[in-house]
Amino acid sequence: MKAKPTSKLSSTNAKQTIMLNRSNSPSLTVGGGRQQQFVENNTTTNQQKQQQQVILTKQVVEQTVEKSSSINNNSPNNNENDNNNKALQEEEEEETTNTTTVTTTTTTTTKSTVETIRIGNFPHPPEHRHSVLEAKGSEGFLNLAGLLLLTWSANQMYNNYRKNGYPLDLTLLFQLLRGIDLMMFLWLTITIYTLFTSVILEFIYTQKSNTKSTANKASNSGKASKGNNKAKLLDYTLCTVYAVAQIVLFTMSTYISFTSTRLSGLCRLALAAQTCVNSFKMHSYFVTCRYFREDMIYGGKYVENDFKPIFNNQFEKTRVFTKSKFKQFLELCKDYIYFIRIPSLVYEIEFPKKDKISFRYVAREYGGGLICCLVIYIIIQKYIAPIIGDIDKYNWYDIAVNLSLPSLSIWLIIFYCVFHCFLNGTAELAYYNDRDFYLNWWDATTVSQFWKLWNRAVFKFMTRHIYVESQRRVKGFNKVLAALSTFFVTAVLHEYVLILTFRVVRPYFFAMIISQIPLFYVTELLKGNRVGNALLWFGFLIAFPFLELLYFREALRIGSL
Repeated sequence: MKAKPTSKLSSTNAKQTIMLNRSNSPSLTVGGGRQQQFVENNTTTNQQKQQQQVILTKQVVEQTVEKSSSINNNSPNNNENDNNNKALQEEEEEETTNTTTVTTTTTTTTKSTVETIRIGNFPHPPEHRHSVLEAKGSEGFLNLAGLLLLTWSANQMYNNYRKNGYPLDLTLLFQLLRGIDLMMFLWLTITIYTLFTSVILEFIYTQKSNTKSTANKASNSGKASKGNNKAKLLDYTLCTVYAVAQIVLFTMSTYISFTSTRLSGLCRLALAAQTCVNSFKMHSYFVTCRYFREDMIYGGKYVENDFKPIFNNQFEKTRVFTKSKFKQFLELCKDYIYFIRIPSLVYEIEFPKKDKISFRYVAREYGGGLICCLVIYIIIQKYIAPIIGDIDKYNWYDIAVNLSLPSLSIWLIIFYCVFHCFLNGTAELAYYNDRDFYLNWWDATTVSQFWKLWNRAVFKFMTRHIYVESQRRVKGFNKVLAALSTFFVTAVLHEYVLILTFRVVRPYFFAMIISQIPLFYVTELLKGNRVGNALLWFGFLIAFPFLELLYFREALRIGSL
């Protein structure tokens, strides 16, 4: 009866020896978790050591098998233990074969070097992820919510038809969409402007940095452009051009919004949002490509790897191994155009993609988004527009009471329409498979949790390019100053969108966001508590009516809408 523990102990020793051999074949994590390998020439002594390890492993396994078989033969329960011993022997033989194969492959090829590379070492790497509301546990809730909204909308249109002879009054819709043709033209102009600005700057950088002589000089000097005055001058010049391009982008959008009489408030809102999105994309592209040059080319990675491919992707091929200037420029354009298409604000050297498009999924998401737009229009027309049109006749508490529920409802429907329906549908059309557009912000119990879970695209951009970069680029910046700077930039950009929408400079929303900084510390006392979640929802309920009161009353007073 002692054959079992002896056999298990022997097989365990053999497995430990085998696992030691397996550990000689490490891997390299590149980009968003992609497995690659750095290759170096192996010496003859290393080959001999690996061969000796294989021989020792075989000897240990053979001794183990012999001991277990001799003990089993002397045991009175041979028949009961035959199956267990055979299974153990087969398992050990398979492991021995796998170990021999792995070690032989490593011996005959080259030795792997353990090293982790992620361009810029930024947080939140891209992954293959689905949206939270696509989980199976959410289907019933979404079906019920959709059914209730459709039933309510149909009821409103039916009553309106019986009363007025038509289901919907489209007068407000035409007012909201006034100047949409000009807005679409401006969208296209902004996109082309950021495309060529980013691609031309990257093309110039690439032409000056992808030669072997440049990489060798930079590797010998230790850092990019050290000891090379021409490279430093070029870098400063291109960074200045980039900064001027960003200023021009915001200046032109602001000028058009304040001077054009064709654009409605909704179209100005869309123009401001598109300006911020393109600015974010241009910045992330510029900075990430710069980190690639600093880390890989100037950092000496390609010199160490004898100028062989490391990532084996299109990003690397275009910037390092493409000799034709025309082809390189075209590939850079294709690369940035794909970045424009996907619903992400941070650039990666390789994005997670899916194999094929599900047009049924696209139709479902865009169809759901259009239905949400219909419900939003009915709510605005029935509950909000009548009060906003005569806002001076109402007291502030009347507005708070009458607009709280409609405003919160619109905000929730806009969230589902934009962050779930339209972003998922757009991602599907672009084969983009990282659907981390939001997390369960509705369960947040603190202010910091809400901002981290609510808009993941903006959160990732701010974390990477404001919070992390400010600590790297600015001397004396600690985590507290970086966090305050991130929150300040967030507040400024939100206020910029509202300034262009209402054409008034009244920093109410900016003050509201900045006032949340003390709440970061106060609500931490309620972290994980249901009371904290209830307080957040109560804040949403009263915040929107007051913001509408402040901005609409001021815009209507001066006639800027």
